[in-house]
Amino acid sequence: MANKNPFEILGLNPNILMGLSDEEIQLLVRSQYRALQRIHHPDMGGDAKKSMEINSAYNALTSSEYFKQYKKAFIKPKAKVKAIVLERELDAEKARTLEDYQKYVSYLAACFSGEKTVFNIGPCTLRIQDYNLSLKLSVYANYASKRGGQNLFYDLLVRKDGTLARRKNKKTVELEGKRLIGTVSHETIVKYGGVKSVLELAQRIVTREDIELKRLTSSRKIEEIEFDNQISPEDFQRIMMLITPKIKSGSMLFAINLGKEISFSLEGIICSPELAKKYRV
Repeated sequence: MANKNPFEILGLNPNILMGLSDEEIQLLVRSQYRALQRIHHPDMGGDAKKSMEINSAYNALTSSEYFKQYKKAFIKPKAKVKAIVLERELDAEKARTLEDYQKYVSYLAACFSGEKTVFNIGPCTLRIQDYNLSLKLSVYANYASKRGGQNLFYDLLVRKDGTLARRKNKKTVELEGKRLIGTVSHETIVKYGGVKSVLELAQRIVTREDIELKRLTSSRKIEEIEFDNQISPEDFQRIMMLITPKIKSGSMLFAINLGKEISFSLEGIICSPELAKKYRV
């Protein structure tokens, strides 16, 4: 039994002992001892040496003085392990905080880089693909057959003071309380596996296409979950760390909605000059 704690010899776990009283532990020790001796006692066809080791461990724990010493030694390492785990979790949290800070610094630096950003682009008109509409595949198929898919696009008017308006089919609607905050670049979209995957950082989305694909492999029924383009601040923080103020084609364009309750929304995908020209108003 040298160098081995009697609790360890009896096959007990420090996780279990930490939540029990001394009386409960003693009952558990007795029960475990009897169970092991039924297996290892020579009369049961077991190993005599192992049986003696179990017997010595049990006898050591029947002494109240040794019981407390062995219990303290057995449970204390677990506390150290918990401290190590906690320390690692804190280190991971520090690393995430540092990463978020670096992204925030990068966002600020991009604002003053001299490139086109959501803060200096106005006045201008951006040609936008309405991704929310594109998600509705039956609607997409219907619209795509009309006028070359033009109905999936609209013009976003960005004024010098940052106010916005939406123009589609020669109708202009003011977007009151809405301001652009940035984009998720095309490179980041590809890295995460597509626009839908980026949005699913904030909310679950199940399209009709997903349902059709699921039917090929499973009979389990799933329901469509539409994209809710009023993303709460709590959910949007998962996307916020991907945001840059730079304006580039192929990027997801996001805005903040400054109403009674603040929310965020995807305005759509910024079209390339070629696509904008093809689907001009």
